[in-house]
Amino acid sequence: RISTAQMVTTTPTATSKRGVTGGSVPLLVFVPEFTGRLISQSRPFVSGSNTLTVTLTPNCDIEAGSRVTISGLVNSQTPDAASLTCTSSGSSALGTSGVWTQSDGSMVFTVASTLSGSTSYTVTYEVINPADALPAVYPNVSGQVEAGSIDAPIHSVRVDREDAAAWGFAGGTLPFLTVVPSLTTHKIGQSYPAVNADTVITATLQMSSDLPKDSLFTITGLTGSQTPDSAGLGAPTDLILYSTIGFSAFNNRPVWTQSTGTLVFKAKEDLPMSTTAYVVFFTLKSPSAAQASPDVYMSGTLECGTSDAPMATVTGTKPGAALLGVAGGEDPLLAIVPTFTTRYAVQSTPLAFAANNISVSLVTNINLAHADASVVTISGFVNHLPEAASVTLNDFLIDGNSTYTSEAGPQFHDGANPGTGMWTRDALELTVATGKTLLSNHVYTFWFTVTNPNHILTTPALGFSAAGTALHLSQGATSTNDPLLGTAGWAVPGTTVCPQGYYAPAELGAMANCTKCWRGSYSAAVGTMDISTCTACPANTDSEPGDTVIADCRCNVGYTGAGAYDCAACSPGTYKDTNGSATCTSCPYSTYTTLTAATLASDCLACPANTIAPVGSDELLDCVCAPGYNGTNGAECDMCPAGQYKTYNGTGPCTRCALDTYSTVPGANASDTCITCPGVTSTWLEGQDELVDCKCNKGYTGPDGGAACTACVAGKWKPTRGSQPCTDCPEGTYSTSTGLTLETQCTDCVANFWSPWGSNEAADCYEIFFTTAELGQNMPLAGGTNTITVTLVTNVDFVPSKSTGVTLTGLTGAIADASIPLSAVSGGNGGELLFGSFASFDTATSTLNMTLVDTLHNGTSYVFSFDVQNPPAAQSAPSISIKANGRISTAQMVTTTPTATSKRGVTGGSVPLLVFVPEFTGRLISQSRPFVSGSNTLTVTLTPNCDIEAGSRVTISGLVNSQTPDAASLTCTSSGSSALGTSGVWTQSDGSMVFTVASTLSGSTSYTVTYEVINPADALPAVYPNVSGQVEAGSIDAPIHSVRVDREDAAAWGFAGGTLPFLTVVPSLTTHKIGQSYPAVNADTVITATLQMSSDLPKDSLFTITGLTGSQTPDSAGLGAPTDLILYSTIGFSAFNNRPVWTQSTGTLVFKAKEDLPMSTTAYVVFFTLKSPSAAQASPDVYMSGTLECGTSDAPMATVTGTKPGAALLGVAGGEDPLLAIVPTFTTRYAVQSTPLAFAANNISVSLVTNINLAHADASVVTISGFVNHLPEAASVTLNDFLIDGNSTYTSEAGPQFHDGANPGTGMWTRDALELTVATGKTLLSNHVYTFWFTVTNPNHILTTPALGFSAAGTALHLSQGATSTNDPLLGTAGWAV
Repeated sequence: RISTAQMVTTTPTATSKRGVTGGSVPLLVFVPEFTGRLISQSRPFVSGSNTLTVTLTPNCDIEAGSRVTISGLVNSQTPDAASLTCTSSGSSALGTSGVWTQSDGSMVFTVASTLSGSTSYTVTYEVINPADALPAVYPNVSGQVEAGSIDAPIHSVRVDREDAAAWGFAGGTLPFLTVVPSLTTHKIGQSYPAVNADTVITATLQMSSDLPKDSLFTITGLTGSQTPDSAGLGAPTDLILYSTIGFSAFNNRPVWTQSTGTLVFKAKEDLPMSTTAYVVFFTLKSPSAAQASPDVYMSGTLECGTSDAPMATVTGTKPGAALLGVAGGEDPLLAIVPTFTTRYAVQSTPLAFAANNISVSLVTNINLAHADASVVTISGFVNHLPEAASVTLNDFLIDGNSTYTSEAGPQFHDGANPGTGMWTRDALELTVATGKTLLSNHVYTFWFTVTNPNHILTTPALGFSAAGTALHLSQGATSTNDPLLGTAGWAVPGTTVCPQGYYAPAELGAMANCTKCWRGSYSAAVGTMDISTCTACPANTDSEPGDTVIADCRCNVGYTGAGAYDCAACSPGTYKDTNGSATCTSCPYSTYTTLTAATLASDCLACPANTIAPVGSDELLDCVCAPGYNGTNGAECDMCPAGQYKTYNGTGPCTRCALDTYSTVPGANASDTCITCPGVTSTWLEGQDELVDCKCNKGYTGPDGGAACTACVAGKWKPTRGSQPCTDCPEGTYSTSTGLTLETQCTDCVANFWSPWGSNEAADCYEIFFTTAELGQNMPLAGGTNTITVTLVTNVDFVPSKSTGVTLTGLTGAIADASIPLSAVSGGNGGELLFGSFASFDTATSTLNMTLVDTLHNGTSYVFSFDVQNPPAAQSAPSISIKANGRISTAQMVTTTPTATSKRGVTGGSVPLLVFVPEFTGRLISQSRPFVSGSNTLTVTLTPNCDIEAGSRVTISGLVNSQTPDAASLTCTSSGSSALGTSGVWTQSDGSMVFTVASTLSGSTSYTVTYEVINPADALPAVYPNVSGQVEAGSIDAPIHSVRVDREDAAAWGFAGGTLPFLTVVPSLTTHKIGQSYPAVNADTVITATLQMSSDLPKDSLFTITGLTGSQTPDSAGLGAPTDLILYSTIGFSAFNNRPVWTQSTGTLVFKAKEDLPMSTTAYVVFFTLKSPSAAQASPDVYMSGTLECGTSDAPMATVTGTKPGAALLGVAGGEDPLLAIVPTFTTRYAVQSTPLAFAANNISVSLVTNINLAHADASVVTISGFVNHLPEAASVTLNDFLIDGNSTYTSEAGPQFHDGANPGTGMWTRDALELTVATGKTLLSNHVYTFWFTVTNPNHILTTPALGFSAAGTALHLSQGATSTNDPLLGTAGWAV
């Protein structure tokens, strides 16, 4: 009835949508595609990793959540992967991984952030190439653009392929074009073919492809080498690899494995090996024994990333060429033993001392070149000598030819002269001449001359060796066995035999010297080795060594006559010192000989000293003593000493000079040589030999031998004869007489008096006393070890023989053993040693007795100390006196003290035995936290009344019931630069903590120490701790007696007396309310908790709310992620951390106090938002607990059940209870029509009831939809007969609840639906019946299956529900009222 003419709709100003110009115009449709699409690969090698790079340019925006698929990359060896890593441009616009499917070679990327139209994006990912060489594939790209319930497709199209050369292959960038890399050049050879030498292995390598950096080459099969394993880690012994471009192509420290002959080396950079051949070389030690060249293989792997590509294995190509005259010598590790295949030598004569021509023939199996300083050595010419050091090589021939080529001729020199060799000890060195080479397998012959040695050599060992180009180990020479001088074997060079007149002693072996027949013999034999071939001359004749006939025998020395068989011996007293017929000679005066046939003048022996004999004397007894000498005939005679004389020849004694005479003449032969002593001197004995033997008598002194002897003066004495001075009367004595002869004649001074040495009157005696007798102490504290220091200086020497010791009296209160050690004091001159390092103590008399064992020198300060224990009570310093005892003694005298100074903080504490009782005058303890089972920091403040030294101990005890177990080192913190240390010893049973003082505690200064323990497990009253200690005082410490510590009694953490030690309480929640803001499913609901405690709350304490199950809010770790759950409180974020930890499965929220909170007096409200359950549920049971931050061990809070409001919310019973959730529903949604006829006006009657309030404040709207093509009279539809619970009288919440946006009692028609907006100030209350009707015009077509639905939005979202209706017939037909 209300209708319009057909009219064209309008659109807003056209704008871009999804990057499509004008995309906001309805049903303007655009086909999405990738206008730019390109793919390339990184490596074409079979089985190697391959990075695919895809570049795509979309023609429109592709939103996050869209998918892009690259397919057709078949034959890859990468298995299916749900998350294959990729890297994409545009801040990872295509994500960081994709889904890979091996069978169709597809990779699906999910767009992570919008791909803008006309912008190029690149994505790379790695797969493993096919296992076989294959042509390139043709991949496709497709996709699905995110567009709601049905995504917009991007139809599959072929991707363009980058067709460029790569790694030496045309089209190497085409995707999955794969090739098998191989070596096209693989040559290998060596530099030297002999054993036990360095040989350079050279390999030439070229490939079918280029080589990536870090690819590996492997050469294997180089077996037999002596080079040990090399790990290639930079050790000095590592094998080194070189290449034609130095170290830049390959790593120069390869890995070498000796057993398999394997070398592995790596490319240092990408190498163009498809176009360039690379030569590498390295040095190996050749085999130790001869061997053929082994088979060598070459292979490798090409670096491709995760999976490297294999290189085909090939056999190394060998040169096969000769090297240094060795067939195939260039083949790797072919090795021969350098050998002289011919080494023949023969000599011209075997005779010792003779000139000998040595003829030589030699052939070698390897070249020897001058360039290598090659030398051939022929050795074993034992003691043979040439004419000169440079030996001429005669008749030099090569293969019998004397016409030489450039490589043939005088091949040797001595270093300068061609055709010569150099003689060195027993050997001929033949140096290959400049520009020459001794060629292998050619015969070289020559001869040279040497002089045979002076000894035989029956087993010569001539050897040939060489050095230079090749090292020939020494080989024995060969020779002829034809006879020489009639004897076989004498042609062997080096064989040497003796000539006539010589023999070689058989006992000296094969190299015995050729020895001339002995003097007095002769021989004509040749080559003999037996002395029996030397014939002795007749008796008493002689010959020269090496004589050969009997005519050479002549009379011996000592014999005279015509010669040969006519020679007589010289008689005793004569001699003959020449061979021949001369006469014998007499021995001269004062000599004699008893020999028959004496041969030398020296056979005439001199008579002994001081004797004489006639010419020709023939026995020793012919020698007799001269006057003035004494002895036996035939022996040496002694000269009479001074003081004696002898007047005749022959044997007999010398005579002594008489008493009181002397003689200075030795060898005297008359008595008048003895002289009488002068003056008042005399001798001790007869036979004195000098004037000084005349000595002064006893009691007199003067020079020996003189007449000026004087009597000893008063104060002196002399007990002996002689020149000694008179001796002083000893200290402590005097004398007034002269000429004293005994010390006992000196008189003693009276008691306690002393005198100097040599005193000569009684007035010289003076009083003995201590010039210093000073005592001090180091420890004034009661009960402690006290070191008493004693300083003594005397005015006389105290010697042990005259002083029995020293006594100290008046050591009142001192406690000590009967025997006390005396101790050294620095700079004390060993004072303790004077008394044997010990003293005796008499407790009854408080007396210390010290026995003197060494001299106490006057004027010297002696210092020592001894230890006593102070009495347990305080006392004033006693008067202490000292006395010396014995012959050297003193009167009793009072000791002194140094200027009184403080010790251990005690005024005057240095005064001996002044005793002071240590204690803590200030002592206070408090605790940090009173919570059961929580960590508790105890703070103790102590003020000592004296200094307490490092090493002392302080004990706090009585802190019982702590849960902290025994600890040998419990950490503490103390003031005064950690004066009480950084740890103590804790004992749980008696609750004691023992601190060891680390640095001195000064008297009257307060020190604080803190340490942490764990409180008792139960609520308990405070304890009363004590403090005690031991002050370090040496062997016995001074006690600090136990006293009670004052307790700080102040409120703490909301508890009176909370600072009292070990007052413990159980913290609990006194207020624990919890509720919510919204009771419907699938919505945000604010959970509000109100908390107050029995105590205050420390910073960092934790609250736990658990049991909030059913929420859809996912876990939140509280680490600051954008999706983290946020916690608020009534004072913002300042009370608790705003990023709590939320665990969805258990409905647990954990949050922390940001500061100390006064929760004993203040209630705190916290609130946070959860996503309500997805299905209806009752409110779960909620529990609240926590832990109070206490340090190492936190205190538990009692768990309580959360108190729920129980109140209705939005018309839902109990809706304020946390996580109670209902499904918003129209419990009544009834509709009926007045006519089903097309074109007719139709009155629609409605009844509805909701289970939750719908408020205008939340922009709530009820929609009745499904009126297909029905039309109202106007867009604003009147609601007729509006009733609430059948009532038309409305309260403020009741009445015309709906409007069309302006007019009460109306609704707004939108396409096929009636929208009913809750009117301003109104609420559609739950569980109330709302009825009304409105009119529409039915459409011009039939509708047999209408689908009328009721839904709502605003305060609660009601999902669309089908309307209910009557089944009563309308116009006679059931269902037409629907």
